[in-house]
Amino acid sequence: EGTLTSLNRYLPQPEEAGAKNKAGDAMAWLEDLRFIWISHGHLDHYSDLPLLVRAVSKAQESRLKKNDNKCDVAICGACSSSCDLSISRKRPRPGEQPKSDRSAFTSSRKHDLPQTAPPSRSVYPIVIAPKKVLHFLNISLQCQNGLEMKGKSSHTEEKQLGDNRLFYGITNMDFERSSHPTATWIRSQLFGIQLQYGAHEYASFQDTLGSTLKLYHPIKFMRSIPVDHCPDAHALILGLNFLSKSGGARDPPLRPFHLCFSGDTRPSERLVRACWEFGCQPISLLIHEATFDDDERGRKEAAKKRHSTVSEAIQVGRRMQAAACMLSHFSGRYARMLPSFATKGSADTCNTIGTSNGIVGCAMDGLIVPLTKDSLCVLNLLDFCIANIFSDKSA
Repeated sequence: EGTLTSLNRYLPQPEEAGAKNKAGDAMAWLEDLRFIWISHGHLDHYSDLPLLVRAVSKAQESRLKKNDNKCDVAICGACSSSCDLSISRKRPRPGEQPKSDRSAFTSSRKHDLPQTAPPSRSVYPIVIAPKKVLHFLNISLQCQNGLEMKGKSSHTEEKQLGDNRLFYGITNMDFERSSHPTATWIRSQLFGIQLQYGAHEYASFQDTLGSTLKLYHPIKFMRSIPVDHCPDAHALILGLNFLSKSGGARDPPLRPFHLCFSGDTRPSERLVRACWEFGCQPISLLIHEATFDDDERGRKEAAKKRHSTVSEAIQVGRRMQAAACMLSHFSGRYARMLPSFATKGSADTCNTIGTSNGIVGCAMDGLIVPLTKDSLCVLNLLDFCIANIFSDKSA
């Protein structure tokens, strides 16, 4: 809920937007959005999804008009895809989609996922979500499998399938199926995205290795893990490659960053086990829901509504051996900050629960944390500062 408003309010202004173009801040970022992952089918987690997908489509169409004779860029300003998001191809205009695109996503039942691989020319956002959410998205945007429906035919009262695609959709479960043809294609698009090295920052590597390291793959892997909340609820394990200046003369300047996002869930042993089985150790950052505090009422509510408490979330991080843990999704009953953090701070709370030397932080509206080791190491200090601000009744 309120996703577009939050993006406009909190995202840093892109350099290309210009100092005076405040209204275009989110639009400049949406041009580069390539996939959306939804954890489960509760309306407060996806109600803004149709607006977001429509805004992404408009932003990308605007870029296409500006750069009519230039290539479309994948993400973060200077990137392309080594698969079929190649810099040598442009996004098709509405009406220019090949017939194969239309037939590939046509099903005998309206909301079935396609069973044949989609075409390779598009760069539309990929939505990975529960089936219920994709159904809602198609209805809200008047789409069938991401293709907009056009006006009624003169021979029938039903709307006809159009040529303008807004998104590609696939369920969390289908994305995990190795034999699913659409999942195979979508994985190739996500893992094939490439970013470009900054020449001024990594000139020494480029001089040593020539053109072989000018591009790199930022996404290593992505897994959706079923968790205990509601039917078709999932957590996310995301493996990333980040640039690093510590590599040797012959080594790629990359470092792995493993992110785990719990979604809404009870403490999940399956998720902990998955992090070990998939070779994701160590987890660089665990973002775990902590809807309730650890008082008696909070523990009862967490068990009843299938959420987690603060101590349960931190214990999951300990079992994963996560380098840092960010708690989120706090109940609205806590007006400012969780009582256990507001009174003791994250360091004391962490030590009380038994995770000594753990790094624990509380997510707040508008909080932007760079995914670097130095930034994550100061989460405890950040919580201390926020607690002091909230303790001031005049704040």
